[in-house]
Amino acid sequence: MAKFAYLQNHFDVVFNYYNVCFIQKLYYFCIEINIAFIFTNTLHKMKQMIPAFVWQQVRIAVLLLATGCACTAASAQSFTEQIGTNNPFNGLDVSDFATPAFVDIDNDGDLDMFSGRASGRFNFYLNSSGTFATGSPNPLGGSTYDVGDESNPAFVDINNDGDFDCFPGEQSGTINYFRNGSATAANFTVVTGGTNPFNGIDVGSGSAPVFIDLDNDGDFDCVVGESDGTLNAYRNTGSATTPVFAALTGVNNPFDGIDVGNFSDPAFADLDADGDLDCLIGEEDGTLLYYKNTGTPTTPVFTAQTGALNPFNGVDVGTYSSPEFGDLNADGKPDLILGRGDGTFAYFLNTTTTLPVELLTFTATQSQAAVSLHWVTASEVNNSGFTVLRSTDAATWAELSFVPGRGTTAQASEYTFEDAQAPVGQVYYRLAQVDLDGTVTSSPVVEIQVRAPGHQASLYPNPAAGGEVKLDLFSARDDEAVIRVYDLGGRMVHQQSVVVSAQTLTTVSLDLKQAPGVYTIVVRIGGGQYTERLTLQ
Repeated sequence: MAKFAYLQNHFDVVFNYYNVCFIQKLYYFCIEINIAFIFTNTLHKMKQMIPAFVWQQVRIAVLLLATGCACTAASAQSFTEQIGTNNPFNGLDVSDFATPAFVDIDNDGDLDMFSGRASGRFNFYLNSSGTFATGSPNPLGGSTYDVGDESNPAFVDINNDGDFDCFPGEQSGTINYFRNGSATAANFTVVTGGTNPFNGIDVGSGSAPVFIDLDNDGDFDCVVGESDGTLNAYRNTGSATTPVFAALTGVNNPFDGIDVGNFSDPAFADLDADGDLDCLIGEEDGTLLYYKNTGTPTTPVFTAQTGALNPFNGVDVGTYSSPEFGDLNADGKPDLILGRGDGTFAYFLNTTTTLPVELLTFTATQSQAAVSLHWVTASEVNNSGFTVLRSTDAATWAELSFVPGRGTTAQASEYTFEDAQAPVGQVYYRLAQVDLDGTVTSSPVVEIQVRAPGHQASLYPNPAAGGEVKLDLFSARDDEAVIRVYDLGGRMVHQQSVVVSAQTLTTVSLDLKQAPGVYTIVVRIGGGQYTERLTLQ
């Protein structure tokens, strides 16, 4: 039930002030030529060259490829159950209510496994060259870490100090906090009261937490399943080092309206390799429900996929399915591990094959009134071409044009397309790659804020301390700009208007008295709209 996934938005992943996309590219290259072990050794040599918190995120990106977001374009992935000796968890049994969670707890470069159980305690299985066996000592062994009933561990580096902390859910509906003191020799301290960022949060019963970056802002948010079958979402309105979790309710909760019956158990992975996280939910009857993210990494929209559209259609482990993703065979694809109600574990190997077009980059930039799309492929096999699609809501897509492909080539190929009729506002683009046999594969989505020609806006500093923020406005003609500030609940907390003179840079001071947190700045000028997220410290 407790899951851990880290959002890799294709190659544009930035951890705080450090860009590690070159590390991801190197990893995927090594995967393609089957020398991932070389990459792992290289990373350990690099460890002394970067700060601890960045190193920890790099290891996450490598080990927890639960997002399945490799360079190669792919459609829905396929999984094959492994039984007997092909299942590395064959013979492991926690008695009942198995809730697996993976973490490299000893910092040795592979994923180890903890599992909750009905008694409220935890089992620990150490990974030794792909073989899982009971580990000793158990960092979460003993009565100190007994959470009562139905323990449900989730791991995340909540304070960015370079080790994994543990947040177990439990039958009562709350979330416990065990702070880790070491990246190599885990030493957990029970944290209670106001020091626990989930103090006061109670989902009713059967809390099943998972940490992901829901809004692509660089910190971990939390999604929590519960016994009534729904999903609760909590946005981190603090920071990557000092989290503050605020409940998202109603339409602000991207899982609003989802109800799987009883004992919802979420896990996240990029199951269609389009650059965003999809959601897989276990439930009491032992089956798995799949909700595809039809939005973007920044604004997710989860849409139910049934029948053949669900890669786990027909999977049934009896009772209380508890999904967890992890790349256990280091092939760069997320595998699925399922805890069962009887205390055992099922293993589904990701058997997705490489598809013919390797997409390296896909970007959108504005030039005057037009939007220029640019993409590069590393290689192509039987590629007929690309259908360019545009949307204003990331749900309904319109075909703009077809760009012929290069057929079959081992050379890098560069493509461009200009959308001269791009509407003003938030616009989304994606490519539908078409093979010669008619097979269609969707690319990751790129989004851009299209502004009316001749108008510009720039916000700084961001993040801002003390509420003092400046906004530079420029217009080709005399105009009025209306500035509004919204909190995470969608409430307008500040508004002001300013006259902008033609061809003159106008600097506006915003003296915001709001509490620290994340806000949305919306500027309307010249019939266009400029939107940016602002963090007040």
